[in-house]
Amino acid sequence: MATKLYLRISITTYLISAVLFLQAFALTDPSDVTVLRDMYMSLNQPPQLVGWNLRGGDPCEEAWKGISCSGSSVITIKLNGLDLSGSLGGNLFNLLHLKQLDLSHNYIEGEIPLSLPPNATHIDLSFNNFNNNNLSLESMKYLEHLNLSHNSISGPLGNVFTGFPNLKQMDLSHNNFTGDLPSSFETLSNLNQLFLQRNGFTGSVGILVHLPLHDLDIHMNYFNAVPSALLHLLPKPKLRVFNVAKRAELKFGSSIYRNCPPFPMDEENLWPVGTKIVNGRPVVPESYYSQMQARKAKCEIQSSLITR
Repeated sequence: MATKLYLRISITTYLISAVLFLQAFALTDPSDVTVLRDMYMSLNQPPQLVGWNLRGGDPCEEAWKGISCSGSSVITIKLNGLDLSGSLGGNLFNLLHLKQLDLSHNYIEGEIPLSLPPNATHIDLSFNNFNNNNLSLESMKYLEHLNLSHNSISGPLGNVFTGFPNLKQMDLSHNNFTGDLPSSFETLSNLNQLFLQRNGFTGSVGILVHLPLHDLDIHMNYFNAVPSALLHLLPKPKLRVFNVAKRAELKFGSSIYRNCPPFPMDEENLWPVGTKIVNGRPVVPESYYSQMQARKAKCEIQSSLITR
């Protein structure tokens, strides 16, 4: 009897120890594994995601391609520049401990998931083929960096930026956004870099005046006159004016335009006439941007220089 009791206790102790050992060394949180497998399937199971599979395996223990962990939790997904296609799936919000998500420079298409990892600090989905505009970001109070540039996202941006006390950098450039900037931009009290160029935004940028910006790019939109308080933040326009057979040619942003109406320029430094240097930085006349948009509309586009 004593021998049987001893064996029973020994077996029980061994099993408990084995479970504790496996929990302490290796096993990724099952909910994280589920999300990664869903993503893997949505991305068409690409061979470049070494180690990833739909059955068995452990992302943290086996160091799946692009995955970094802390303990049993996935904290980083970095899969940029891997020629990935397909879509993202819809379960990213279940990655409760994820801090960084970088899927930039791929060919992922379809919709950005309605809910992204709620505790992420860095989200980079730039240079893909996302096309939806149903962003739901309200719960992402820790977000510091958001890059959705160089996609095909269209329509109004929506008032989705309330409650982002930590957001410092945002890039929405090179999309098809339209409409006015949402009023919630005024609440981005720590935003210091904002890139909105090459969209179809309209209306006023006055709501940006009181933000702590030190980098701002809003060219190639349809905004009203830019307040003087923002002009010193804008990058120097990339302009070159030529006279070829009496045809004015304009390089504006990333495209070349021909047969443009004349525009008064300072031939020495290629700034618009009337530009002033204030505290070592050029300040363009407020009328410049609206005049340039009107001038560009009368040109003939020759070619686009944008490349992936």
